[in-house]
Amino acid sequence: MSGGPFPLPDDLRCYTRVAGVPPRIVPDSPAERAALQARPLVFEPLHGATLREAHNSFQFHTWGDARCCLPRGATRATLLGHWPELQAGDVLIFQEQLGPLSGEPEDADPAHRHAVRLSAVRAFDGTDPLTDPLPPDPAAPSALTEITEIAWHPADALPFALCISSETDEAHGSVLIHGVSIALGNNVLVDHGQRIEDEPLGSVPQPRLHHPTMLGDACQREAPQPLPPRYRPRLASAPLTHQGTVLVTRVENGVRTSERLLFDPQDSASAAMRWRTADALPRIGLTATQGSGSEPWSPRRDLLSSRASDTHFVIEAEDDGSARLRFGDDLHGRRPDSGTAFSAHYRVGNGPQGNVGAQAIAHVVTTQGGINAVVNPIPARGGVAPETTAEVRRRAPQAFRTQERAVTTADYAAVTERLPEVQRAAASLRWTGSWHTVFVTVDRQDGEAIDPAFATQVGTHLDRYRMAGHDLRIHDPIAVSLEIDLLVCVHKDHFRSDVSRGLLDALSSRTRADGTRGLFHPDHFSFGQTVFLSPLYAAARTVAGVSSVQVTRFQRQGQADPKPLADGFMTLGRLEIARLDNDPNFPEHGVLRLELHGGK
Repeated sequence: MSGGPFPLPDDLRCYTRVAGVPPRIVPDSPAERAALQARPLVFEPLHGATLREAHNSFQFHTWGDARCCLPRGATRATLLGHWPELQAGDVLIFQEQLGPLSGEPEDADPAHRHAVRLSAVRAFDGTDPLTDPLPPDPAAPSALTEITEIAWHPADALPFALCISSETDEAHGSVLIHGVSIALGNNVLVDHGQRIEDEPLGSVPQPRLHHPTMLGDACQREAPQPLPPRYRPRLASAPLTHQGTVLVTRVENGVRTSERLLFDPQDSASAAMRWRTADALPRIGLTATQGSGSEPWSPRRDLLSSRASDTHFVIEAEDDGSARLRFGDDLHGRRPDSGTAFSAHYRVGNGPQGNVGAQAIAHVVTTQGGINAVVNPIPARGGVAPETTAEVRRRAPQAFRTQERAVTTADYAAVTERLPEVQRAAASLRWTGSWHTVFVTVDRQDGEAIDPAFATQVGTHLDRYRMAGHDLRIHDPIAVSLEIDLLVCVHKDHFRSDVSRGLLDALSSRTRADGTRGLFHPDHFSFGQTVFLSPLYAAARTVAGVSSVQVTRFQRQGQADPKPLADGFMTLGRLEIARLDNDPNFPEHGVLRLELHGGK
């Protein structure tokens, strides 16, 4: 794109690649008619955005490193340049565009592309732009390089190591190359489905049948009551697009509000692809016109929760993809009055055919002159085929056997573990004086804390399963900090500093540069799990240069107890989880001490 900033046009749509058609198409032009004759797949944005030419791509800052690389699991990076318009919530796509060994675009790994949602952006140092404190040219010390520091959601941590700068191999001249990978901006989430506007569905017919008049006094006969007419219009096009939704809960000023959205704009980029098929809704809306007035009607999965005055309807799809509309009965959902004319605006296109590969979307239809082209760096995914009758028949019995309520503490723990961010859960039921309260203790992935937002998410998830009269409380697990001392004999051919660094890496609580986890990574431990000494010895002996190792202290931090060391294991309580971060900023989170002898 060029120019900007300007908002994303509401009527923008994208087509898959059609030969002989330009990247940018003017609506209702000969180019669009030629494209539609090839029957491309149509994609439309799910949200708005502000587009800027300067955000087309960003270079990474390498801090002078000739072979700079973002390790697997990274959640931070530095961009080259001053980018004050970037903000938390924006989505960037990291893409390798050159082969690290050859420097050729053809050798770039297409699998090295990853979307992240920014959680923090730092472009200023006080009121001045943030800069690299060391000048790139010592002869011009005043010419500092402007930079911008970014961080992204932990759930979007890099699944692979991303090369930023490198030196080509000897076959390609051993040349230093920069810009091996870049960050792409101006990203918009789209889904498959072609728009159909203002399709007339006809009017609700007048009643033709009436209830029979009750026999009684001939002078006081009641007027016959009309029978509601049957009105189940059928959509002209199929299959109707369905979109996955998530229930987003916010707490502001002590008030909790819930809203069903296509995705949570404050969650990770990967979370946009996490939704249940059971929560998918058809992409359709109705406009009802009667006389000079009009009102919108919206779809629901069913009308059981709709009030008599709610303007709701449901879609009944057939095996061939065709769809009919069903309205309420003035008890569950409103019944439209006779003479009401309906028109529909909806989208068609569904299923796995929308899971196109990377670079497949190549045309944008818009009147906005600042948009020049469109491309999807990452393959589309998430489209699923509707269940066949045979699949429904096979799966239905199992669906009824799945318990959708929480009665015992084991039920509460099992339901909590359905959340993707939960590694394990435990629950306790207590009488608190007036009612029973279920205390749910959650072990999150990567040892994340139970912050208020996540506690609200868990509470909202459990609310649909909990028994009436049960209150809920969400708690952190009880962390047991460890204190461990190692006596290490270093081989004579190795440096003690190298061995020390290798031991601290192997026994760390983080994800290592090669993607493996350190021994004390939080996901290696959960509730009541016994901590054994044997894995510690095994991990230490894998470090190059370790001739022998002996554990001289193995206890809960600050509690002198020789029994765990003598037994070779340490038992924990039901809600306790072992922790050893060895972080000097948080010494109360566990300590690992090394005493090295020998070596160089």
